Amino acid sequence: MPRYALGCGFINSHYMLSISGKYALTHDNLLDQTGTQWLMHYHLSAPHGPGAPFWHEVVSKRFYPGSVFSADDLVEQIGNFIWQTENKILSERAVRSTATVFVGTYTKPEGLGKLRLLEATDSGRYRVREPALAPAWAIGYALLDFWETHYSGRLSIGLDTLQESGFPGLFFMGKADLDEVLQVLQEAGYLELHRTAPPYQVVLLRQDQEFLLQKLYGTN
Repeated sequence: MPRYALGCGFINSHYMLSISGKYALTHDNLLDQTGTQWLMHYHLSAPHGPGAPFWHEVVSKRFYPGSVFSADDLVEQIGNFIWQTENKILSERAVRSTATVFVGTYTKPEGLGKLRLLEATDSGRYRVREPALAPAWAIGYALLDFWETHYSGRLSIGLDTLQESGFPGLFFMGKADLDEVLQVLQEAGYLELHRTAPPYQVVLLRQDQEFLLQKLYGTN
């Protein structure tokens, strides 16, 4: 399933394993650990890809605890998004198949079901749940990827900027959750939090992702 592997960040456009793909293959080749599945969700949902563009559109608009939507809601949203961004009108059958793949990814145990982000209701709709906080090492890995894309060349950004960037929402994090993760990364020497006076700053100190994967998979 190369397109799925690409969207999940395990391979690059040349079909070569990424660093996260190498660690998943070596330490979790069944893609069964929640840390692995959170990274898959992040790559599929990140605004810069490599997942399908509509994936971020759906996650950013609908994935918050308590949100309820139907398959028809998804079909309309995905169809409209593709029309607006690609100037294409897909058949309802094609869009409905895409929506089915999307919800199946989060509800089936062979997908990302262990994250418990989405559940089917008795009325045939889907409800977004409030999951347990992702491992700090997975979030840290994702943060370095997000930083490289959106803040490349910058050594620091405002804490408010990060909070409002959409990144915390990909991991269902409120301000307290984000602070907890940033504290762990600060203790690991990846960043510094400057809170002497507002505007508070996040200063990036390290950019090597492999150590974070080693911590995630318990190989360090």
